[in-house]
Amino acid sequence: MTVWIIFFSLPFIFLPNPVFAPRALKAQYIFFLKFLTSNIFLVTIFYLHSGFLLPKLFFRKKYFLYFLCILALFFIFITYSDLFFQMPDRPRFPGDRRFINPERLNAIYLFILVIFISGGLRFMNEWKQIERKNKMIEEERLRTELSFLHSQINPHFLFNTLNSIYSLALLGSSQTADAVMRLSSLMRYVLQDVKNENVPLEMEIQCIQNYIELQKMRLNEKADIQLSITGDFSGYQIPPMILIPFIENAFKYGTSSHETSRVIVDLEMDQTTFKLKTTNQIFALREKSESFGIGFRNSERRLNLIYPGKHELSIVRDKNFYVLNLKIDLS
Repeated sequence: MTVWIIFFSLPFIFLPNPVFAPRALKAQYIFFLKFLTSNIFLVTIFYLHSGFLLPKLFFRKKYFLYFLCILALFFIFITYSDLFFQMPDRPRFPGDRRFINPERLNAIYLFILVIFISGGLRFMNEWKQIERKNKMIEEERLRTELSFLHSQINPHFLFNTLNSIYSLALLGSSQTADAVMRLSSLMRYVLQDVKNENVPLEMEIQCIQNYIELQKMRLNEKADIQLSITGDFSGYQIPPMILIPFIENAFKYGTSSHETSRVIVDLEMDQTTFKLKTTNQIFALREKSESFGIGFRNSERRLNLIYPGKHELSIVRDKNFYVLNLKIDLS
């Protein structure tokens, strides 16, 4: 709106100093009228180009018809400018029939400027709409993919946990009842809270604690399991079930029913950076497996989707142990 106000004010800005002679006043009035009508003509060309010629012809690849219309508008405006740019007091030269004279050159500049500005604004608007549409498509794709990942992780996690309790039941362990209660808490988290986009980080930590306690019950004296939790986790949100698969992986590939094993899990909140470190023993049979499991791969994919450029995940071998380090910036 401001641009158009300035544009239509040009006749007043460039109007010659008032001369009160009747003939001069008449000339100034004619000059003002031609300047104003020319501006209206240019505004019409502006909207005709951006609102009709580009979307109806150019964007539909009707290039010949588009350039034909532009050429027609050009000659119409040049013809009109012969009247507009001829100042009342300008001397006429009967023999001067050059097509590119100063008056017409100004008209050509104006026409090209209006075409370029209207076209540029239209192309910018189209680009923004395409970017907005692509963003919506990408967001929908991410939501669909994350939903699919959730649907894969939940049954996988419960299946592994039930196997742990089944082992306790076979052994007739007195801890079976406690294990069932912990499983109940895990199921409530997996089946209800996991539907949310984010959950309190403390809730995910509690889920990890319950899972590790179940593993302690299952493995009994066959494994040295250590859990360290340091820092203040309150006030932070995290996608549900995004950490558990890394813990699962440490137990799945780092424990044995025949040999003594060792699993260390460290959870730390360092200012706004969450750190997870798992250390698990390497067994010859497990080492041959190239797969880290569905849950692990899905969590890795979710991290890439949700925290692009804001997380670090590494797995290294240190002698007879695998060490996983995960850092997530939750700021």
